[in-house]
Amino acid sequence: MLMETYDNVLVIAMSHVRAFMNIPKMTEPSAETTRRMYRTVTSSVQALDSMDIKERDIWLIYLILEKLDPETKVLWSRVVYNKIPTWTEFVSFLSKRYKTMEAVITSKTEKPAKRTEMKSKPPNKAAPNWSANLAAATSSSQGNTVTNVHSTIPCACCGKSNHRTVKCYKFRGLNDTKRFEIVRTAKLCINCLDPGHSVNNCQSSACKHCAEKHSTWLHFAFHPEMPSIQDAASANLASIETNAVTNTTGTQPTPVPGTSSSLNCTASSIVPNVLLATAVIYIQTAEGDKLPCRAVLDSGSQVNIITEKMCQLLKLPKRNSNCRLEGVGAQISPSRFQVTVNFSPRGFSKWTQTDCFVQTKITGLHPAVEIPKASLPIPSKLVMADPQWYRPQPIDILIGGQHYWDLVLDRTIRMGPGLPVLKQSVFGWLVVGEIGPIPAAQESTQSCCMTTLESIDNTLKRFWEIEDAAGPAERKDEDEQAEKIYQETITRDETGRFIVHLPFTQRVQDLPSNKPNAARQLYFLERKLRASSDLRAKYEGVFAEYQALHIIEKVPKDEIDRKAYYLPYHGVYKESSTTTKLRVVFNASSKSKNSLSLNDTLLTGPLTQPPLIETLWRFRQHQWALTCDITKMHLQFLVTPEQRDYHRFLWRTHKLGEVEEYRFRTLCFGVASSPYLATRSLMQLASEDGDKFPAAQETIRSSFYVDDCLVSADSIEQL
Repeated sequence: MLMETYDNVLVIAMSHVRAFMNIPKMTEPSAETTRRMYRTVTSSVQALDSMDIKERDIWLIYLILEKLDPETKVLWSRVVYNKIPTWTEFVSFLSKRYKTMEAVITSKTEKPAKRTEMKSKPPNKAAPNWSANLAAATSSSQGNTVTNVHSTIPCACCGKSNHRTVKCYKFRGLNDTKRFEIVRTAKLCINCLDPGHSVNNCQSSACKHCAEKHSTWLHFAFHPEMPSIQDAASANLASIETNAVTNTTGTQPTPVPGTSSSLNCTASSIVPNVLLATAVIYIQTAEGDKLPCRAVLDSGSQVNIITEKMCQLLKLPKRNSNCRLEGVGAQISPSRFQVTVNFSPRGFSKWTQTDCFVQTKITGLHPAVEIPKASLPIPSKLVMADPQWYRPQPIDILIGGQHYWDLVLDRTIRMGPGLPVLKQSVFGWLVVGEIGPIPAAQESTQSCCMTTLESIDNTLKRFWEIEDAAGPAERKDEDEQAEKIYQETITRDETGRFIVHLPFTQRVQDLPSNKPNAARQLYFLERKLRASSDLRAKYEGVFAEYQALHIIEKVPKDEIDRKAYYLPYHGVYKESSTTTKLRVVFNASSKSKNSLSLNDTLLTGPLTQPPLIETLWRFRQHQWALTCDITKMHLQFLVTPEQRDYHRFLWRTHKLGEVEEYRFRTLCFGVASSPYLATRSLMQLASEDGDKFPAAQETIRSSFYVDDCLVSADSIEQL
C-alpha cells in the first residue's frame, strides 16, 4: 500500500524540479540565503541524477505544465502515471488535447440556440459597471442572443478565473509600465481592464486622479509622476508652476554655444510660438534601471546630445571626445565627453542604443510660456508622447536626425488653422507646430535646436594652430604683483635652501580656518583606515617620513590659537608605482559655504619656464638623451615661518589616539602658488649660482619642465 502511494517516480521527479524552479530570488547578499540555495540546487540535481534523469525533457514539460489549466494537468497525470515521460509523448498529448477540445466546441455550436429564462435579480453593487460592460460587449457582438453576463473571465495577469484583472493583487503589485504592457497585450479596455469592448463604449467610472477615460491603476502610465525640481532622480521632469518665462532685468540670456540659439523679444511685436517635438522617454541607467527624462526630437541635428546633469544621474561611463559642435550662427561648442545611451518609449522594454555628446545645457525651458491646454481640441483617447507638453520644462536629451525618421510615424492629425498638429511617433502623439502668435508684452525666448559637427577645414586649421609655437604670453597685473613679492622677500638659509613668502592678496584677511572641513575629512578617512590596517600603515609611513625629513612639524601648543588654515587631504594609492605607491593629496581649494579657500587668496604667478613644445624640440635635436627629475621638488623650498600656519593639517596616530595638528615647513603640492614659487626658485638658483656651473645654468633655463629635466647632446661625454 505504501509503495503504491508514495513510489510514483513522476511525482518524485516533479517535486525536485519544482523545488529547483521555486528557489526565491536574492535581493541582497546573505550567507544564509546562499547556503539554502546551494543545498536546494545540489540536492535537487543529485536526486534527479540518482533517478537517471539527465535529459532536458522533464524540465521543458514542467515549464509548460505550469502554464496549463488544472483539468489538462489532471488528464496528463493519468496518461503518464508512475513513469518518466518524454518530450515527444507530451507534445503528442497536447496535440490530442486541443483537437478533442475543438471537436467538443464544434458540437456545441451546432446545437440550436436555446433561450433560457433568467429570474431578475438586483445587480451586483460591488461591480455594476462590469456587468454593464460585459452585457454591452456581448450584445454588440452577438446581436439578440442572450448570454450569461456573469460568464467567467480569466485574469490577464495571473490566468486565474476567480477574479477580474483589476482585482488581481499580482497586477496591482506591478509597476505602471508592467501593468500597461499586460493591458495592451491582452487587448483590455484601458478604463475598466475588462475585455470585449473599447474605451469609448465603456460605462465604468473614469480615473480618480485626472477624471480621464482610463483606469486609476494606469494613471501614471499615461501621466508619469512629475516630482519637484529638487528631486535629483528626475529634476528634469519638474512640474514648473509658472505661466510665463520672463526676464525682468532687461539683460540678454547667454545662448548655449553650438547647441541652441535664442531669440529674445522685448518690443511690443507679434512673436510666433512654435512647439518642438518633445517626449518623455525612459533611459537606462548604468545599473540597468529606468529613469524618465524629457527629450526633444530634432531632424536638423547631425548628432545626439545629453546634458551633463542627466549623465551624472544615469552614472554612465564617459569617453573622451575631441569633437566640436557647431550651432546656429556658427557658434562652436567643444564636447569633451561622449556616452552610450539606451532609450525606449514608456511602456516598452525594447531599447535603442545611440551615442550622445555631453553638453552642460541643450536649450532653455520649452515651451517658453505655458500653453492653455484646454483650448485645444486634442482627443482624450490619445496617448501623448509628452503628457505635460504645455508646461515650460528643461530638455535633458536631444535625439537628432540619426533616429528621427525611425521614431516619427506617418499619421498626422490637423486641428485647424493657427493650431499645432498632432504627429504620431513611437513615444506617443507629438504636439508640434505653430500655436498662434503671442503678444510679446513680456520677454519670451524662442529656441532653435540645430547642431552639426565642425567642418574638416576648421578642424585642420585648429590642428596647425596647436602645432604652431606660441609667442611669449602677455603678463597680467597679478603676475607682476606676484613677481614683485617674490623678488622683495626671497631669502636663503645657512644651508642654501630658499625661503619663500606666499603671494597673498588682500582677501587673506577674510580667510576662515576651515578646521571643521578638515576634521570631517579626517573622520571619513579614519573609517576607511579602520577597515584596512595595511592602508593605515602606509599613511603613517608617509607622515613619519615627512617628519624625519623635517618637511612637517607638530604645531606647538602655545601657537595653536594663531590664525591658520587647515588643509583637508586624501590618499591616491597606485599599486603599480615603483616609487611612491601612496601619494597624499592636500586640498587648498576646500571652503565652507559662502567662504573663501586658501587658493582664493593667493596669486598663481606667471609661467617661468619655456613652453613644453620648445623643450621637446630642443630635446630631440641631438643623438644622446638624458632625463631625470627633482625628488619631491615642492618640498625642497621652505616657507617663511610666519606663514606656515596656512599649511596646517590634522592627523591622529594609531597609538596616541588623539587628533594632533601639524603644519608644512615647505611648499605644499595642491596650493595654487606652489608651482610658481618652486619653478621661480629654480630659475633664481640658476641666476645666483649659474656662474659656477655654466652648463647646468643653461640646462635649468631651457631644458626643464616643472621638475623634469629633458636634455640631449651629440656625445655621451657632453652629457
